Amino acid sequence: MGHTLDFANKAFELLDHIGWEHAEEVLPSLVPTMVDAQRMEETSTWRNPVDLPGLLGEVHGELAGLIDEGEQRLTGWNDHEELADLILDGAPAHVLTEIKELIRLGAPLTELSATVAYAAARRSAHFHVSNSFNDWNTVHHTFTYANAVDQALRRAPSKLLARGIFDGAMSVYLERFLNVPKQPVPEPSGRAAKSEDVLAALDSYGGVDDIAQLVADMIDQGRQEEVVQTLGHALLREDAGFHQFQIYEAGVRQYRHFAQQPAGGHILIGVARFLAAHAPTVRSNGQTFDIAARLHRGEALYGEDE
Repeated sequence: MGHTLDFANKAFELLDHIGWEHAEEVLPSLVPTMVDAQRMEETSTWRNPVDLPGLLGEVHGELAGLIDEGEQRLTGWNDHEELADLILDGAPAHVLTEIKELIRLGAPLTELSATVAYAAARRSAHFHVSNSFNDWNTVHHTFTYANAVDQALRRAPSKLLARGIFDGAMSVYLERFLNVPKQPVPEPSGRAAKSEDVLAALDSYGGVDDIAQLVADMIDQGRQEEVVQTLGHALLREDAGFHQFQIYEAGVRQYRHFAQQPAGGHILIGVARFLAAHAPTVRSNGQTFDIAARLHRGEALYGEDE
């Protein structure tokens, strides 16, 4: 979940950069992931104990009329925190009804999609380390899907695409057990945390909550941009996989949207915890890059006696 739509967004962004005359070369690469995509409504978790596809089917039938009625006229809508809390802890039917009502009243679709992405990011922020390690990927997939819906709606808004707001909210609901017990977002400790502290903490395993505290302290000092840079540095020095790059990119995009609100800090904490859970690695990429740079400069990799 999340890869197919995110790949499409990335293909469009690439074409924006290199020119749409290359579309015939780039867009066919999306076909395999679309053909192989899993239909979540066919899985048992989406049908039991609550028939989520049935609830979503009713919403999809009403959605076009609700969007027309609301006309996205509430440009100042700002109840992201309240809606995110409901998405995280509310019953599915209640969540869907509330989002429908907000659309009918005119809440902008992109504010609702961003709120779903924020709620999904909080699953990582509240993720307890007693969970299975593989479940980091579970919360990752929902967050990156919700971010992909949000980015797609900003690029090419449509009534069909708006269905992803509701689908994402239900995926967040399904992961509620991963926040039991719920790891609290750390309060600022008053310490003068530094980037060096974050990087040092990532040199050893098991520092997920320590990293969260350091990031919370840096945010409290108004150093959010430094957090973004530090996490980027930390990402690039590891032998990071696709998921780490994906969650960092999604997290930074959502942080930019919520930068002036507490939600922005929560998102950065969620990203930091995910990256910390996957660090340190062997960090062999640095050696590979060094070899490539030396070859580019025409340097010999080995001496004559070697």
